[in-house]
Amino acid sequence: MSRPLAALLLAALSTAALARQPADPPVPNPTVFKLTTTPAAAPVPALRYEFRPRASERTAGNAAADYFRAALTVPQWPRPADPNEPPHAVHDRWADSPLDAFPDAEVTAHLDKFAVGFEALDAGALRETCDWRQGVPVRLDRLEDHLNEFGKFREIMVYNRMRVRRDLARKDFDAAARDIRSGFRFAKAVGEGPTVVQMLVGHALALIACGDAGQFIGRPGSPNLYWALAGLPHPLIDPRVALDNEAALTSLHLPDFPDLDKGPIDPARADRVAADFFAAITKLYQSEPVAAADVPARVAKAAPAARNRLVALGRPAADVEKLPAAQAVVLNTILTWRVSWDDQVKAFALPYPRAWAEFDRLGKQAAEWEKDTDPLLAVSPPRQVLKLYNAHARVGRTLDALQAVEAVRLHAAANAGRPPARLADITAVSVPPDPFTGRPFEYTATAAGFTLTAPPPAGETANLGNSFRYEVSFLR
Repeated sequence: MSRPLAALLLAALSTAALARQPADPPVPNPTVFKLTTTPAAAPVPALRYEFRPRASERTAGNAAADYFRAALTVPQWPRPADPNEPPHAVHDRWADSPLDAFPDAEVTAHLDKFAVGFEALDAGALRETCDWRQGVPVRLDRLEDHLNEFGKFREIMVYNRMRVRRDLARKDFDAAARDIRSGFRFAKAVGEGPTVVQMLVGHALALIACGDAGQFIGRPGSPNLYWALAGLPHPLIDPRVALDNEAALTSLHLPDFPDLDKGPIDPARADRVAADFFAAITKLYQSEPVAAADVPARVAKAAPAARNRLVALGRPAADVEKLPAAQAVVLNTILTWRVSWDDQVKAFALPYPRAWAEFDRLGKQAAEWEKDTDPLLAVSPPRQVLKLYNAHARVGRTLDALQAVEAVRLHAAANAGRPPARLADITAVSVPPDPFTGRPFEYTATAAGFTLTAPPPAGETANLGNSFRYEVSFLR
Protein backbone atom coordinates (compact mmCIF):
# COMPACT_ATOMS: atom_id res chain seq x y z
CA MET A 1 0.00 0.00 0.00
CA SER A 2 1.33 3.42 -0.87
CA ARG A 3 2.30 5.37 2.22
CA PRO A 4 0.22 8.47 1.41
CA LEU A 5 -2.84 6.28 0.98
CA ALA A 6 -1.98 4.26 4.07
CA ALA A 7 -1.71 7.49 6.04
CA LEU A 8 -5.04 8.62 4.64
CA LEU A 9 -6.57 5.29 5.61
CA LEU A 10 -5.25 5.54 9.15
CA ALA A 11 -6.48 9.12 9.42
CA ALA A 12 -9.90 8.01 8.25
CA LEU A 13 -9.94 5.28 10.88
CA SER A 14 -9.55 7.90 13.58
CA THR A 15 -12.70 9.75 12.56
CA ALA A 16 -16.17 9.07 13.84
CA ALA A 17 -17.31 8.68 10.26
CA LEU A 18 -15.73 5.24 9.87
CA ALA A 19 -16.69 3.63 13.19
CA ARG A 20 -14.11 1.97 15.45
CA GLN A 21 -13.80 -1.55 14.20
CA PRO A 22 -10.17 -2.35 13.28
CA ALA A 23 -8.50 -1.53 16.63
CA ASP A 24 -11.10 -2.18 19.31
CA PRO A 25 -9.74 -2.55 22.86
CA PRO A 26 -9.78 -5.91 24.65
CA VAL A 27 -13.02 -6.72 26.47
CA PRO A 28 -13.59 -9.42 29.10
CA ASN A 29 -16.69 -10.83 27.39
CA PRO A 30 -18.17 -10.88 23.90
CA THR A 31 -20.59 -8.21 22.80
CA VAL A 32 -24.06 -9.43 23.72
CA PHE A 33 -27.15 -8.85 21.58
CA LYS A 34 -30.31 -9.63 23.53
CA LEU A 35 -33.33 -10.38 21.35
CA THR A 36 -36.85 -11.11 22.56
CA THR A 37 -38.77 -12.46 19.61
CA THR A 38 -40.92 -15.32 18.35
CA PRO A 39 -40.24 -18.46 16.32
CA ALA A 40 -40.82 -17.82 12.62
CA ALA A 41 -41.26 -20.12 9.65
CA ALA A 42 -40.14 -19.08 6.21
CA PRO A 43 -42.49 -16.52 4.65
CA VAL A 44 -44.86 -17.58 1.88
CA PRO A 45 -43.61 -17.37 -0.78
CA ALA A 46 -40.19 -18.14 0.70
CA LEU A 47 -38.49 -15.28 -1.19
CA ARG A 48 -41.01 -12.63 -0.25
CA TYR A 49 -38.18 -10.76 1.44
CA GLU A 50 -34.89 -10.36 -0.43
CA PHE A 51 -31.96 -8.10 0.26
CA ARG A 52 -30.88 -7.76 -3.33
CA PRO A 53 -33.29 -6.76 -6.06
CA ARG A 54 -34.54 -9.18 -8.66
CA ALA A 55 -33.70 -8.62 -12.30
CA SER A 56 -37.25 -7.42 -12.94
CA GLU A 57 -36.84 -4.69 -10.28
CA ARG A 58 -33.56 -3.27 -11.51
CA THR A 59 -33.50 0.09 -13.22
CA ALA A 60 -31.03 1.74 -15.56
CA GLY A 61 -28.68 4.38 -14.22
CA ASN A 62 -25.67 4.94 -11.99
CA ALA A 63 -26.34 4.43 -8.28
CA ALA A 64 -23.33 6.56 -7.35
CA ALA A 65 -25.18 9.64 -8.53
CA ASP A 66 -28.14 8.72 -6.30
CA TYR A 67 -25.88 8.25 -3.30
CA PHE A 68 -24.11 11.56 -3.79
CA ARG A 69 -27.53 13.19 -4.12
CA ALA A 70 -28.55 11.63 -0.80
CA ALA A 71 -25.32 12.86 0.83
CA LEU A 72 -26.12 16.43 -0.21
CA THR A 73 -29.48 16.34 1.58
CA VAL A 74 -28.48 14.96 5.00
CA PRO A 75 -29.95 17.30 7.66
CA GLN A 76 -28.50 17.97 11.09
CA TRP A 77 -29.89 15.97 13.98
CA PRO A 78 -32.07 18.05 16.30
CA ARG A 79 -30.24 19.62 19.20
CA PRO A 80 -31.40 19.09 22.79
CA ALA A 81 -33.17 21.96 24.48
CA ASP A 82 -30.80 21.67 27.44
CA PRO A 83 -27.39 23.09 26.39
CA ASN A 84 -25.71 20.91 29.00
CA GLU A 85 -26.71 17.76 27.15
CA PRO A 86 -24.45 16.34 24.41
CA PRO A 87 -25.33 17.38 20.84
CA HIS A 88 -26.67 13.94 19.90
CA ALA A 89 -28.77 13.48 23.03
CA VAL A 90 -32.05 13.58 21.09
CA HIS A 91 -30.81 11.03 18.55
CA ASP A 92 -29.51 8.79 21.33
CA ARG A 93 -32.88 8.86 23.11
CA TRP A 94 -34.62 7.86 19.89
CA ALA A 95 -32.06 5.13 19.20
CA ASP A 96 -32.38 3.67 22.72
CA SER A 97 -36.15 3.94 22.96
CA PRO A 98 -37.95 0.57 23.23
CA LEU A 99 -39.84 -0.08 20.01
CA ASP A 100 -43.12 -0.47 21.85
CA ALA A 101 -42.67 3.09 23.20
CA PHE A 102 -41.07 4.58 20.12
CA PRO A 103 -41.79 8.32 19.63
CA ASP A 104 -43.15 7.77 16.11
CA ALA A 105 -44.58 11.23 15.43
CA GLU A 106 -41.50 13.05 16.70
CA VAL A 107 -39.06 10.87 14.77
CA THR A 108 -41.13 10.86 11.60
CA ALA A 109 -41.28 14.64 11.59
CA HIS A 110 -37.50 14.70 11.51
CA LEU A 111 -37.09 11.80 9.05
CA ASP A 112 -39.36 13.68 6.65
CA LYS A 113 -36.58 16.27 6.34
CA PHE A 114 -34.52 13.55 4.65
CA ALA A 115 -37.32 12.40 2.34
CA VAL A 116 -35.33 13.26 -0.80
CA GLY A 117 -32.35 11.39 0.61
CA PHE A 118 -34.40 8.26 1.31
CA GLU A 119 -35.83 8.47 -2.19
CA ALA A 120 -32.29 8.58 -3.61
CA LEU A 121 -31.08 5.79 -1.33
CA ASP A 122 -33.92 3.49 -2.35
CA ALA A 123 -33.46 4.37 -6.02
CA GLY A 124 -29.75 3.59 -5.83
CA ALA A 125 -30.52 0.18 -4.36
CA LEU A 126 -32.30 -0.77 -7.59
CA ARG A 127 -29.76 0.56 -10.09
CA GLU A 128 -28.06 -1.84 -12.46
CA THR A 129 -24.65 -0.22 -11.99
CA CYS A 130 -22.66 1.84 -9.53
CA ASP A 131 -19.61 3.53 -11.04
CA TRP A 132 -18.01 6.06 -8.71
CA ARG A 133 -15.77 7.43 -11.47
CA GLN A 134 -18.46 8.04 -14.07
CA GLY A 135 -20.52 11.17 -13.64
CA VAL A 136 -19.38 11.84 -10.06
CA PRO A 137 -16.22 13.68 -8.97
CA VAL A 138 -14.16 10.88 -7.38
CA ARG A 139 -10.45 11.20 -8.19
CA LEU A 140 -8.04 8.49 -7.10
CA ASP A 141 -5.26 11.03 -6.62
CA ARG A 142 -7.37 13.38 -4.44
CA LEU A 143 -9.01 11.02 -1.97
CA GLU A 144 -8.66 13.46 0.90
CA ASP A 145 -11.17 15.70 -0.87
CA HIS A 146 -13.79 12.98 -0.51
CA LEU A 147 -13.52 12.11 3.19
CA ASN A 148 -16.36 14.51 3.96
CA GLU A 149 -18.57 12.67 1.50
CA PHE A 150 -17.60 9.36 3.10
CA GLY A 151 -18.58 10.80 6.48
CA LYS A 152 -21.95 11.75 5.03
CA PHE A 153 -22.35 8.17 3.85
CA ARG A 154 -22.31 6.98 7.45
CA GLU A 155 -24.85 9.66 8.34
CA ILE A 156 -27.09 8.29 5.60
CA MET A 157 -26.90 4.86 7.23
CA VAL A 158 -27.67 6.31 10.66
CA TYR A 159 -30.78 7.93 9.20
CA ASN A 160 -31.70 4.65 7.53
CA ARG A 161 -31.26 2.84 10.84
CA MET A 162 -33.73 5.24 12.46
CA ARG A 163 -36.12 4.61 9.57
CA VAL A 164 -35.78 0.86 10.20
CA ARG A 165 -36.57 1.37 13.89
CA ARG A 166 -39.59 3.53 13.06
CA ASP A 167 -40.98 0.93 10.64
CA LEU A 168 -40.32 -1.92 13.07
CA ALA A 169 -42.09 0.01 15.82
CA ARG A 170 -45.10 0.13 13.48
CA LYS A 171 -44.60 -3.57 12.73
CA ASP A 172 -44.48 -2.61 9.08
CA PHE A 173 -42.12 -5.44 8.20
CA ASP A 174 -42.38 -4.94 4.45
CA ALA A 175 -41.14 -1.35 4.80
CA ALA A 176 -38.42 -2.34 7.27
CA ALA A 177 -37.17 -5.08 4.92
CA ARG A 178 -37.00 -2.52 2.09
CA ASP A 179 -35.03 -0.18 4.36
CA ILE A 180 -32.56 -2.93 5.24
CA ARG A 181 -32.18 -3.92 1.60
CA SER A 182 -31.33 -0.32 0.74
CA GLY A 183 -28.73 -0.33 3.52
CA PHE A 184 -27.04 -3.52 2.34
CA ARG A 185 -27.02 -2.35 -1.26
CA PHE A 186 -25.54 1.00 -0.24
CA ALA A 187 -22.84 -0.67 1.84
CA LYS A 188 -21.92 -2.99 -1.03
CA ALA A 189 -21.79 -0.14 -3.54
CA VAL A 190 -19.58 2.00 -1.31
CA GLY A 191 -17.31 -0.93 -0.40
CA GLU A 192 -16.76 -1.78 -4.06
CA GLY A 193 -15.63 1.73 -4.92
CA PRO A 194 -12.24 2.45 -6.46
CA THR A 195 -10.27 2.93 -3.21
CA VAL A 196 -9.44 0.98 -0.08
CA VAL A 197 -10.80 3.89 1.95
CA GLN A 198 -14.21 3.31 0.39
CA MET A 199 -13.82 -0.40 0.97
CA LEU A 200 -13.32 0.19 4.68
CA VAL A 201 -16.25 2.62 4.82
CA GLY A 202 -18.40 0.05 3.02
CA HIS A 203 -17.65 -2.60 5.62
CA ALA A 204 -18.50 -0.17 8.42
CA LEU A 205 -21.82 0.54 6.70
CA ALA A 206 -22.42 -3.19 6.23
CA LEU A 207 -22.09 -3.75 9.98
CA ILE A 208 -24.75 -1.10 10.54
CA ALA A 209 -27.01 -2.94 8.08
CA CYS A 210 -26.32 -6.20 9.95
CA GLY A 211 -27.40 -4.49 13.15
CA ASP A 212 -30.61 -3.39 11.43
CA ALA A 213 -31.28 -6.99 10.37
CA GLY A 214 -30.70 -8.05 13.97
CA GLN A 215 -33.29 -5.54 15.17
CA PHE A 216 -35.74 -6.91 12.59
CA ILE A 217 -35.18 -10.46 13.85
CA GLY A 218 -35.62 -9.28 17.43
CA ARG A 219 -39.08 -7.81 16.83
CA PRO A 220 -41.80 -10.24 17.99
CA GLY A 221 -43.86 -11.42 15.06
CA SER A 222 -41.15 -10.61 12.53
CA PRO A 223 -40.93 -12.76 9.40
CA ASN A 224 -37.98 -15.10 9.05
CA LEU A 225 -35.02 -13.61 7.16
CA TYR A 226 -33.11 -16.85 6.57
CA TRP A 227 -33.56 -16.84 2.80
CA ALA A 228 -33.09 -13.09 2.52
CA LEU A 229 -29.71 -13.41 4.25
CA ALA A 230 -28.80 -16.55 2.30
CA GLY A 231 -29.43 -14.65 -0.94
CA LEU A 232 -26.86 -11.96 -0.22
CA PRO A 233 -23.57 -12.22 -2.15
CA HIS A 234 -20.78 -14.05 -0.35
CA PRO A 235 -18.72 -12.07 0.36
CA LEU A 236 -21.12 -9.15 0.53
CA ILE A 237 -18.39 -6.76 -0.68
CA ASP A 238 -15.96 -7.97 -3.34
CA PRO A 239 -12.53 -6.88 -2.02
CA ARG A 240 -10.75 -7.22 -5.34
CA VAL A 241 -12.33 -4.07 -6.77
CA ALA A 242 -10.67 -1.70 -4.29
CA LEU A 243 -7.49 -3.79 -3.93
CA ASP A 244 -6.89 -3.89 -7.68
CA ASN A 245 -7.45 -0.15 -7.90
CA GLU A 246 -5.06 0.42 -5.00
CA ALA A 247 -2.33 -1.46 -6.87
CA ALA A 248 -3.03 0.63 -9.96
CA LEU A 249 -2.92 3.83 -7.89
CA THR A 250 0.52 3.01 -6.52
CA SER A 251 1.75 2.22 -10.02
CA LEU A 252 0.58 5.64 -11.19
CA HIS A 253 3.09 7.25 -8.85
CA LEU A 254 6.07 5.22 -10.07
CA PRO A 255 8.00 5.47 -13.35
CA ASP A 256 7.25 2.76 -15.87
CA PHE A 257 10.31 0.63 -16.63
CA PRO A 258 8.92 -2.18 -18.79
CA ASP A 259 12.30 -3.29 -20.10
CA LEU A 260 14.10 -3.71 -16.77
CA ASP A 261 13.02 -7.35 -16.61
CA LYS A 262 14.20 -8.19 -20.13
CA GLY A 263 17.92 -8.36 -19.42
CA PRO A 264 20.86 -6.08 -18.59
CA ILE A 265 20.64 -2.45 -19.71
CA ASP A 266 23.44 0.06 -20.21
CA PRO A 267 25.01 0.89 -16.77
CA ALA A 268 24.76 4.64 -17.40
CA ARG A 269 21.06 4.28 -18.19
CA ALA A 270 20.62 2.09 -15.11
CA ASP A 271 22.09 4.88 -12.98
CA ARG A 272 19.64 7.39 -14.46
CA VAL A 273 16.77 4.93 -13.86
CA ALA A 274 17.83 4.59 -10.23
CA ALA A 275 18.00 8.35 -9.76
CA ASP A 276 14.51 8.74 -11.25
CA PHE A 277 13.22 5.88 -9.12
CA PHE A 278 14.61 7.30 -5.87
CA ALA A 279 13.06 10.67 -6.76
CA ALA A 280 9.67 9.05 -7.40
CA ILE A 281 9.80 7.05 -4.17
CA THR A 282 10.78 10.19 -2.25
CA LYS A 283 7.71 12.00 -3.60
CA LEU A 284 5.43 9.01 -3.04
CA TYR A 285 6.54 8.50 0.57
CA GLN A 286 6.81 12.24 1.24
CA SER A 287 10.34 11.65 2.50
CA GLU A 288 13.41 13.85 2.61
CA PRO A 289 14.82 14.24 -0.92
CA VAL A 290 17.79 12.07 -1.84
CA ALA A 291 20.57 14.09 -3.42
CA ALA A 292 21.59 12.77 -6.82
CA ALA A 293 25.16 12.49 -5.61
CA ASP A 294 24.04 10.10 -2.83
CA VAL A 295 22.24 7.66 -5.11
CA PRO A 296 25.33 5.64 -6.22
CA ALA A 297 26.34 4.98 -2.62
CA ARG A 298 22.83 3.92 -1.63
CA VAL A 299 22.63 1.68 -4.69
CA ALA A 300 25.97 0.04 -3.90
CA LYS A 301 24.86 -0.66 -0.33
CA ALA A 302 21.49 -2.12 -1.36
CA ALA A 303 22.71 -4.14 -4.37
CA PRO A 304 23.94 -7.35 -2.64
CA ALA A 305 20.64 -7.93 -0.82
CA ALA A 306 18.70 -6.97 -3.97
CA ARG A 307 20.57 -9.59 -6.02
CA ASN A 308 19.97 -12.26 -3.37
CA ARG A 309 16.27 -11.50 -3.27
CA LEU A 310 15.93 -11.57 -7.07
CA VAL A 311 17.40 -15.07 -6.98
CA ALA A 312 14.97 -15.99 -4.17
CA LEU A 313 12.14 -14.72 -6.36
CA GLY A 314 13.12 -17.20 -9.06
CA ARG A 315 15.61 -15.32 -11.25
CA PRO A 316 18.61 -17.42 -12.37
CA ALA A 317 21.67 -16.38 -10.37
CA ALA A 318 23.81 -16.09 -13.49
CA ASP A 319 21.33 -13.68 -15.09
CA VAL A 320 21.07 -11.59 -11.93
CA GLU A 321 24.84 -11.17 -11.74
CA LYS A 322 24.87 -9.64 -15.23
CA LEU A 323 22.54 -6.81 -14.15
CA PRO A 324 24.09 -3.43 -13.31
CA ALA A 325 23.75 -2.74 -9.58
CA ALA A 326 21.29 0.09 -10.12
CA GLN A 327 19.08 -2.09 -12.32
CA ALA A 328 19.13 -4.91 -9.75
CA VAL A 329 18.08 -2.54 -6.95
CA VAL A 330 15.19 -0.97 -8.85
CA LEU A 331 13.99 -4.27 -10.33
CA ASN A 332 14.09 -5.93 -6.92
CA THR A 333 12.02 -3.17 -5.33
CA ILE A 334 9.35 -3.34 -8.04
CA LEU A 335 9.13 -7.15 -8.05
CA THR A 336 9.18 -7.41 -4.25
CA TRP A 337 6.32 -4.94 -3.98
CA ARG A 338 4.29 -6.82 -6.60
CA VAL A 339 4.93 -10.22 -5.00
CA SER A 340 4.11 -8.88 -1.53
CA TRP A 341 0.93 -7.19 -2.74
CA ASP A 342 -0.31 -10.24 -4.65
CA ASP A 343 0.34 -12.48 -1.64
CA GLN A 344 -1.74 -10.16 0.54
CA VAL A 345 -4.60 -10.03 -1.95
CA LYS A 346 -4.57 -13.83 -2.25
CA ALA A 347 -5.09 -14.10 1.50
CA PHE A 348 -8.54 -12.49 1.18
CA ALA A 349 -9.78 -15.67 -0.48
CA LEU A 350 -8.62 -17.90 2.39
CA PRO A 351 -10.70 -19.01 5.40
CA TYR A 352 -10.05 -16.82 8.43
CA PRO A 353 -7.62 -19.14 10.31
CA ARG A 354 -5.48 -19.68 7.21
CA ALA A 355 -5.66 -16.02 6.20
CA TRP A 356 -4.57 -14.90 9.66
CA ALA A 357 -1.60 -17.29 9.54
CA GLU A 358 -0.70 -16.07 6.05
CA PHE A 359 -0.76 -12.41 7.06
CA ASP A 360 1.45 -13.28 10.03
CA ARG A 361 3.90 -15.05 7.72
CA LEU A 362 3.93 -12.16 5.26
CA GLY A 363 4.55 -9.65 8.03
CA LYS A 364 7.53 -11.61 9.32
CA GLN A 365 8.84 -12.08 5.78
CA ALA A 366 8.60 -8.36 5.03
CA ALA A 367 10.36 -7.53 8.31
CA GLU A 368 13.22 -9.85 7.31
CA TRP A 369 13.45 -8.29 3.86
CA GLU A 370 13.67 -4.82 5.36
CA LYS A 371 16.66 -5.59 7.57
CA ASP A 372 19.19 -5.19 4.76
CA THR A 373 17.20 -2.93 2.43
CA ASP A 374 17.58 0.79 1.88
CA PRO A 375 14.96 2.33 4.22
CA LEU A 376 13.45 4.32 1.36
CA LEU A 377 12.91 1.15 -0.66
CA ALA A 378 11.61 -1.02 2.17
CA VAL A 379 8.40 -2.98 1.66
CA SER A 380 6.25 -2.33 4.73
CA PRO A 381 4.59 -5.29 6.46
CA PRO A 382 0.93 -5.71 5.48
CA ARG A 383 -0.53 -4.09 8.59
CA GLN A 384 -2.98 -1.85 6.74
CA VAL A 385 -4.17 -4.66 4.47
CA LEU A 386 -4.64 -6.88 7.54
CA LYS A 387 -7.01 -4.26 8.97
CA LEU A 388 -8.94 -4.32 5.73
CA TYR A 389 -9.14 -8.10 5.90
CA ASN A 390 -10.38 -8.03 9.49
CA ALA A 391 -13.21 -5.66 8.54
CA HIS A 392 -14.01 -7.85 5.53
CA ALA A 393 -14.07 -11.05 7.60
CA ARG A 394 -16.07 -9.49 10.42
CA VAL A 395 -18.97 -8.64 8.10
CA GLY A 396 -19.08 -12.17 6.69
CA ARG A 397 -19.08 -13.70 10.16
CA THR A 398 -21.90 -11.45 11.37
CA LEU A 399 -24.06 -12.33 8.38
CA ASP A 400 -23.44 -16.05 8.91
CA ALA A 401 -24.36 -15.74 12.59
CA LEU A 402 -27.60 -13.93 11.76
CA GLN A 403 -28.47 -16.66 9.26
CA ALA A 404 -27.78 -19.30 11.94
CA VAL A 405 -30.12 -17.45 14.34
CA GLU A 406 -32.83 -17.49 11.69
CA ALA A 407 -32.27 -21.20 11.10
CA VAL A 408 -33.04 -21.78 14.79
CA ARG A 409 -36.17 -19.61 14.62
CA LEU A 410 -37.30 -21.55 11.57
CA HIS A 411 -36.73 -24.90 13.32
CA ALA A 412 -38.57 -23.74 16.44
CA ALA A 413 -41.59 -22.66 14.39
CA ALA A 414 -41.92 -26.23 13.10
CA ASN A 415 -41.46 -27.78 16.55
CA ALA A 416 -44.04 -26.14 18.80
CA GLY A 417 -41.75 -23.24 19.59
CA ARG A 418 -38.93 -25.41 20.91
CA PRO A 419 -35.38 -24.59 19.76
CA PRO A 420 -33.19 -27.52 18.72
CA ALA A 421 -30.99 -29.15 21.31
CA ARG A 422 -28.07 -28.80 18.88
CA LEU A 423 -27.53 -26.89 15.66
CA ALA A 424 -26.92 -30.26 14.01
CA ASP A 425 -30.59 -31.12 14.71
CA ILE A 426 -31.72 -28.51 12.19
CA THR A 427 -32.51 -30.35 8.96
CA ALA A 428 -34.86 -28.02 7.08
CA VAL A 429 -32.02 -25.64 6.10
CA SER A 430 -28.26 -25.62 6.35
CA VAL A 431 -26.64 -23.73 9.21
CA PRO A 432 -23.50 -21.77 8.28
CA PRO A 433 -20.42 -22.63 10.36
CA ASP A 434 -18.43 -19.96 12.16
CA PRO A 435 -15.97 -18.80 9.48
CA PHE A 436 -13.46 -17.64 12.12
CA THR A 437 -13.08 -21.11 13.62
CA GLY A 438 -14.26 -23.42 10.83
CA ARG A 439 -16.57 -25.12 13.35
CA PRO A 440 -20.26 -24.63 14.22
CA PHE A 441 -21.11 -21.53 16.19
CA GLU A 442 -21.26 -22.24 19.92
CA TYR A 443 -24.90 -22.93 20.72
CA THR A 444 -26.94 -23.64 23.82
CA ALA A 445 -30.68 -24.22 24.08
CA THR A 446 -32.12 -22.54 27.18
CA ALA A 447 -35.43 -22.59 29.00
CA ALA A 448 -36.28 -19.23 27.44
CA GLY A 449 -34.78 -19.75 24.00
CA PHE A 450 -31.12 -20.12 23.02
CA THR A 451 -27.72 -18.50 22.84
CA LEU A 452 -25.46 -18.45 19.81
CA THR A 453 -21.86 -17.38 20.38
CA ALA A 454 -19.04 -16.42 18.04
CA PRO A 455 -15.98 -16.83 20.29
CA PRO A 456 -12.56 -15.28 19.76
CA PRO A 457 -10.41 -17.49 17.53
CA ALA A 458 -7.75 -19.59 19.23
CA GLY A 459 -4.86 -17.47 20.43
CA GLU A 460 -6.75 -14.18 20.21
CA THR A 461 -7.89 -12.00 23.10
CA ALA A 462 -11.60 -11.25 23.02
CA ASN A 463 -12.41 -7.81 21.65
CA LEU A 464 -15.32 -6.03 20.04
CA GLY A 465 -14.22 -7.19 16.61
CA ASN A 466 -13.67 -10.92 17.11
CA SER A 467 -16.42 -12.15 19.45
CA PHE A 468 -20.11 -11.65 20.10
CA ARG A 469 -23.14 -13.54 21.36
CA TYR A 470 -26.85 -13.54 20.58
CA GLU A 471 -29.09 -14.26 23.57
CA VAL A 472 -32.53 -15.00 22.15
CA SER A 473 -35.67 -15.37 24.23
CA PHE A 474 -38.95 -16.58 22.78
CA LEU A 475 -42.20 -14.98 23.90
CA ARG A 476 -44.52 -17.65 25.26
